[in-house]
Amino acid sequence: MKKLLILFLLICIVSSVLFAQTGRSIFVSARGNNENNGLSEATAVRTLSYAIFMAGFLDIYTITVIGTLDRVSEGHVRGDNAVFNLSGAEGVIAFLLMDDNELLITGRPGATGTNRAVLSGRGSNAAAVIIGTEFARVRFEHIDIINGEGEIPISLGVEGRAQVTLGPGANIRNSSIGIIVANATCLINGADVSGNNTGIIVGENAVLTLRSGTIRNNRDSNRNGGGVAVLSSGRFTMSGGTISGNAATRGGGVYVASGGRFDQTAGTISNNTAPQGSNPNIFRVQGSLGSNLTPAAPASGTAAAPRPAASTSAPSTFGYNFPFFSGFYLQGWNENTFSVGIPLQLGLEFNFGRFISTGIVGEIAGGLGGPFLLEFNYGFMGEIFFSNKTFGLGYGRGNQTVLMPYLVDDAEEMYSRDYDRLAIIFRSRDSKTSFYVQRYGTSRNFYPWDSNGWDLSSWGFGASFLYSF
Repeated sequence: MKKLLILFLLICIVSSVLFAQTGRSIFVSARGNNENNGLSEATAVRTLSYAIFMAGFLDIYTITVIGTLDRVSEGHVRGDNAVFNLSGAEGVIAFLLMDDNELLITGRPGATGTNRAVLSGRGSNAAAVIIGTEFARVRFEHIDIINGEGEIPISLGVEGRAQVTLGPGANIRNSSIGIIVANATCLINGADVSGNNTGIIVGENAVLTLRSGTIRNNRDSNRNGGGVAVLSSGRFTMSGGTISGNAATRGGGVYVASGGRFDQTAGTISNNTAPQGSNPNIFRVQGSLGSNLTPAAPASGTAAAPRPAASTSAPSTFGYNFPFFSGFYLQGWNENTFSVGIPLQLGLEFNFGRFISTGIVGEIAGGLGGPFLLEFNYGFMGEIFFSNKTFGLGYGRGNQTVLMPYLVDDAEEMYSRDYDRLAIIFRSRDSKTSFYVQRYGTSRNFYPWDSNGWDLSSWGFGASFLYSF
């Protein structure tokens, strides 16, 4: 018994040591080797993409970068849109394995010279870093992301519903555009965005939050928004931090386009320059949303008058987009029939302000069911959404074609019929759930059923659960 107890204690000690070694960090260095285990600086791996894959596989949520990683160390192929593309297959698998845990990519605090952590796009003719998968939750600390080039001249791109935090010691600099956020979220909480032509662009359906940190000395006289440019349907919230020393044609500090939203509750916006517009710190196009604390620039020798807050009820502009959905459906004609299948929907949607949108989608779908074997559907659906675009109604027409296997005279029969569909739709930002009733028309190319056949109702019910891409 005593020997068993000692053996058990030894196993616990060894396990705890292994956990302490593997639960801390994966190390990556240009001097490393992807055949290493990455669990120490001496056994660092070479590429960030492989380090991310290992992190997901081993349930390690910190990657420590030693020195500069660039196109050579990462093995960047000319023509790829980013040197460090965290949206690749390895990254998607890794973030799925992380099960919604946040990955920290960091350098050593206070490291200088060749030990300072750097992700560089220099010489690549591409962006430095792009994160574009909805599964990604990434934080950067004590690291420089620099030198985006080429057709996508950005240091950091955040897209595809990714969530990125820029914490203490993170620097985004030396690119035409420091950061672009599109259909994703980015939180600046201690980082510095400086030395770019444009600091940050907040694109369609994007959310940027400045809690602490600085956006400074980004200068481009040919663009609007030297520090931050908020485009239509983008949102920027400032609850702390500093925006200063930036320059642009209009909105040296912050530029807000029609339909974009900027809310400042704290923080400082000052000493920005712009030759056009009455306020070089903030420029709002008519139809922008939100409010700010920063006053207009004073006339010579006079005190600054407070700038009127933009109305939160100001109308946003007309817009459109091309939604694409896929998922699965369940439907049946009556209690004796059923089918399950995969639909694909592609459409054109028109947005009228924040609360109403209309659109038309085309759909093709294929499935299996009973008593038939195969099912194919195609059609279209007109949709209108209310209540901040979360609730909608739809009407559609289509055709259903079914293959009946060996139920009538030992022969397969193919038949088709048209249908009308009425639907109730519930929609979130990236999904759509529909419950519908269908009325079927007369069947064509259909062999009459005998007394032992199935009764075909002229009405059917169904539901679909779709996800956007």
